[in-house]
Amino acid sequence: MLDCTDTWPSRLAVADACAELGIPLVWGAVQGWFGQVTVFAGGATLRDIFPTEPAPDFGVCDAGGVLGPLCGQVGAAMASQAVVALTGAGRGLSGVLQVVDARDGAWRSLPVGAPARGGARA
Repeated sequence: MLDCTDTWPSRLAVADACAELGIPLVWGAVQGWFGQVTVFAGGATLRDIFPTEPAPDFGVCDAGGVLGPLCGQVGAAMASQAVVALTGAGRGLSGVLQVVDARDGAWRSLPVGAPARGGARA
């Protein structure tokens, strides 16, 4: 499943449904100059990154706006990850959150793990 929604209630509903059904989720989001892409499959979920809905002014396009070309970058990355997930061509971004800053074009990789026992991240 690909999540291209633009509100936190929608994102969390899609992520929760995928986690419950065991369906891999290709997820992306854009806000201002920043974009994020990952795949949730058999481990961490969106709630491991965002346990609760962020403040309303952070979660919708109307409040903060987005850089149009960044939507294309994130969308292309999500499409590539969907092909990887469908074909089994590789591990993809499962367990890795890719974050892009459009101001310098740099992508960073951040590990994403489900909370370990005692609440600490793995």
